[in-house]
Amino acid sequence: MSQRPALVNPRKKIALEARRQGFKVVELQPLSKRPSGQEWNTRFLTAAQIRNAPEDANFGIHLSGSGLCSVDFDDVERFKAGLKALGIASTDWERGIWTSSTRPGSGGKFLFRLPAGVILKWLRFRTTEHGTLGELRAGSPNLQDCLGGTKYLSADGLTEYKQKLEGSFEDLQELDGKLLEVWLRASEDIGYRHEIEQTMAKAVGGTVSASMGQDGEKLAFPSSRRMEFNRDHEVEDLLREHNYVEDEGTGRWSHPLATGMPGISRIPGKDDLWVSHHAGDPLSGVFDAWAAHVVLDHDGDVRAAERAYSATKGRTRAADAAEAFGGSEAGSRAAEGQKDDGVLVRGDSVPMTATEWLWPGWLAKGAVHLLAGEGGVGKSTTGMSLLATVSVGGCFPDGHRAKMGKVVVWTGEDSIGATLLPRFVSMGGDPSMIYFVVGETKELGPGEVRLFDPAFDMPKLEQAITRLGGVQMLMIDPLISAIDGDSHKAGDVRRGLQPVVDLTERCKLVTLGLTHFAKGTERKPVLDRVLASQAFTAISRIVLVAAELFATEDERRFVLSRAKNNLGPSGGGFEYVIEPDAFVSNEGEFIHTSKTIWGTARVGSARDLIAPPTTEDRKVVQAKQFLVNRLADGPVDSAEVQNDASASGITLSALKKAKAELAVENRKLGLGGNAVWFLPEHEAQVDSPLTRAQEFLFEHLERAPRLAKEMETAAKAAGTSARTLARAKAALGIETFRKVHRGQFWWRLPLL
Repeated sequence: MSQRPALVNPRKKIALEARRQGFKVVELQPLSKRPSGQEWNTRFLTAAQIRNAPEDANFGIHLSGSGLCSVDFDDVERFKAGLKALGIASTDWERGIWTSSTRPGSGGKFLFRLPAGVILKWLRFRTTEHGTLGELRAGSPNLQDCLGGTKYLSADGLTEYKQKLEGSFEDLQELDGKLLEVWLRASEDIGYRHEIEQTMAKAVGGTVSASMGQDGEKLAFPSSRRMEFNRDHEVEDLLREHNYVEDEGTGRWSHPLATGMPGISRIPGKDDLWVSHHAGDPLSGVFDAWAAHVVLDHDGDVRAAERAYSATKGRTRAADAAEAFGGSEAGSRAAEGQKDDGVLVRGDSVPMTATEWLWPGWLAKGAVHLLAGEGGVGKSTTGMSLLATVSVGGCFPDGHRAKMGKVVVWTGEDSIGATLLPRFVSMGGDPSMIYFVVGETKELGPGEVRLFDPAFDMPKLEQAITRLGGVQMLMIDPLISAIDGDSHKAGDVRRGLQPVVDLTERCKLVTLGLTHFAKGTERKPVLDRVLASQAFTAISRIVLVAAELFATEDERRFVLSRAKNNLGPSGGGFEYVIEPDAFVSNEGEFIHTSKTIWGTARVGSARDLIAPPTTEDRKVVQAKQFLVNRLADGPVDSAEVQNDASASGITLSALKKAKAELAVENRKLGLGGNAVWFLPEHEAQVDSPLTRAQEFLFEHLERAPRLAKEMETAAKAAGTSARTLARAKAALGIETFRKVHRGQFWWRLPLL
């Protein structure tokens, strides 16, 4: 007996159409806008998973993963007024696909495609008097937009609302005009963002609601009481006191009026910092216990919060210090944060500074970085790729846009004109923004110039960089050249690198030094593999490592990871390949070179990521290559694929792993049809008009026969042609009959 294809309800139809357009679809909980599962924003649904989801499931689109953004009207009239005050016409947002909502006062959302290369941030607009006006939604991995048909309950659980898609994904427009201009500038310029918040609040007769620090901003409400308060109080207690709701399964919290997924959580690795992704939450953004206290207990009045906390403590900081020093004059000076005889300074009188990132988590300004790896993994090419990105303000592998600036390179190994500059230009670098250190200006004799020596000439390089201005990054290849002495002795290395450290800190540079792994160290800890003294890795604030992931006849693939990071998270990484390239120079020369092509992100420790591939890994790589080649032209019969794989020496277990990693799907074609395997990009060949027509027939005839005229009219309204309907009807064996003599014609499924 043949198996019937799964039925598709209206919500599933919209989700399948979104997936056909290449968007990342996530499952939402029934009667809720909350995503299902803790890893919802990394595990996106296949077409089969959408079809097999519970009938009452809702669905959403993951914005950042799909290259989308949206304009969300929480308070429709006021948000419109605010946008118009910024010079944004209604025609700008009405170009998007509209998803309406039956919730009173809601204007729904307008969805857009993000322009290529544009990085936007999630902007939320809120006033103290009116609450959340609206959002410009983009950038965050925790953002999804509910698809049409979504049903959800109000915060009190008494009223059901519904969203409706008012358009087609095929008509989705790219964000443009004044809306894009304002959004992009506000994403890059914090000062401008605050300015437009004030403009919008003024336009609706309100005041900007206290907002928490986010996206690299300082935490709100600076105060000398912050650290002491945070030692005495827990964020959870403050949330509980103000009726926030804890999700015991995940440890996340929800704002009392939130209807979506719990969006308040502790930031991993920063135990005193939390983040709220609820736009309607007064704590929205990054906050700590002190900020929560100021907002929730004192409506954003930091002075009132300070007075209240001092009263509860019963004594001021000055009294504490004086008591600790027996009421002495030294105690009074300590209480004021003054120095004592030029030797000691009290910690709370010293301003603390946050790390300034060129590439968040990877490249820190004012810090020395090390890039190490075996020969042949493309260290210098990869380094030049990062420099090229900075020179044009391009995007790093994770999509973060670099601050454009000049870059400087010193090399003791590669030719500038024949090797480095062609690589730099091939990867999109601006040759007017890169400077190469070539020699000392002092002549030794007629026609002679002493070559630059990083062990002695760093002070002069610092002078040149200072005069040049706007330099963001310096690459030294190899870094070991900076050592005038024994590179295996820690003392010599520290003395040799100190001028490099001083230059880096004073000029606020990202300095990247290149070096090699020592031979025969494959089984040692990653940092112990770096050539010469361990002082190289000790002095470097961040150590990057590059290694080969695997090699086939057609491709060598590498990975870049963080083996050490004193300023942020370690581990993780990005795949890359080194590909040949060629172009014609301005001088008319045909230049052959190579370039780095970045691939997908990887998770895991640096040790795991750069470990030599096992035999099983090689088998899976071989199986993946087989599947990519075998399925390149479209769907193939599943039995045929497995037979061909076996004939090629590929084991069934390796084939299954490769199938899962490539997201290859296995689907039966219609009633009684064969199963086929296909790559995600070929889904349209399987999910054809004929397949959709068959699903339409099953959906309408499963429970009972229907009048033929009604079915034909409904099929036409659903966009199915009469010819396609006839083919689907014949393929499924749909029976046509009359209930009474000379009565109307009816359709029914075959009696199985």
